[in-house]
Amino acid sequence: MRVAEALAAALTHRAAKVQVMDGFRATNRWLARCNEWVYEATTRWTPWLYGASYRLTRGLPPDHLFWQVLTISSGRAVRRAVLATKPDWILQVFPDHALAAPWFSGLLAGDGTGWRPRVGVVLTDFAIHPHWFHRHVDVYFLPHENLIPAAARWQEAGSATEVSGIPLRPQFTERHDPPVSEPYVVVMTGGRGVLPGWTEALQVLLSELPDHAVYVLCGRNEGMRERVAHLGWPRVHAVGFVDQVAAWLQHAALAVGKAGGVSVAEALASGCPQVLYRPQPGQEAENAAWVERMGVGLRANDPSELRSAIAALRQRGLRKGMEAVCRAAGRPQAADHVAAYIVSRVNG
Repeated sequence: MRVAEALAAALTHRAAKVQVMDGFRATNRWLARCNEWVYEATTRWTPWLYGASYRLTRGLPPDHLFWQVLTISSGRAVRRAVLATKPDWILQVFPDHALAAPWFSGLLAGDGTGWRPRVGVVLTDFAIHPHWFHRHVDVYFLPHENLIPAAARWQEAGSATEVSGIPLRPQFTERHDPPVSEPYVVVMTGGRGVLPGWTEALQVLLSELPDHAVYVLCGRNEGMRERVAHLGWPRVHAVGFVDQVAAWLQHAALAVGKAGGVSVAEALASGCPQVLYRPQPGQEAENAAWVERMGVGLRANDPSELRSAIAALRQRGLRKGMEAVCRAAGRPQAADHVAAYIVSRVNG
């Protein structure tokens, strides 16, 4: 929901009325929780299975029946919300084809009042997958210009492309004071506080960076925070949920963590080099590959590769060697970019 919250804040700042909804939970909360559990269990215990499904569906065209079947998890609530609120714009921040359904085609044909909602899709990974693309989209907001050719393969004729970056919360547009006084690296476990192989990663960081403390940001996973704290290792600190992630990234020598698209974008906007540790097959692996191609970080699939990655970054002076290239690829103003685009077309 971080992207939705960032967009809502930017649009509200421009005097737009915003309603944020989760179509999956609003349609069937039980089914949504079941889907979340399956996703978490699959990516944690059988990541190869998730990766296989990602690869198998990568060639399915946007109008494939499979995508429409998946809308059983979200379609009813999306339809109800659109008809009740009659928005000028609908911004989609999760891959879903609910707006490709026949009922939405009927709305676009006209309801007799002149109301016609426009649709924008905001991609939140540095990878292109057809699940993001469907009929009736007016504009796609992409994380980076080098994704334009891959996106064009799946776009419907007439849809526009806008390179905005991944929308981030306002804190990433501001400079913050250091959260601690000592040199440190951060381990980013993601919002759910899960990072495969985290203990071995901590051991490598302690041995390779003896003059740095290690702060593990555990998100809302209290169990993870307790396990890290229970280790009792010198220089390793467990941190629960923090809202000001930007402060931690802006002053860290290095970030080690998951390869989620939003996490990658947050590190880029903060000018923080990153090592993406054991990225999961699927969009995480593609995000990690993009990071390496851009020269804004490295990936490591095991402790040995993590040790080599840290050594390579240390030769570049850790943060000093990569801060400029990270900032050049980062787009902390992405949320405002999207908001300005939307509002200008409502008022134009």
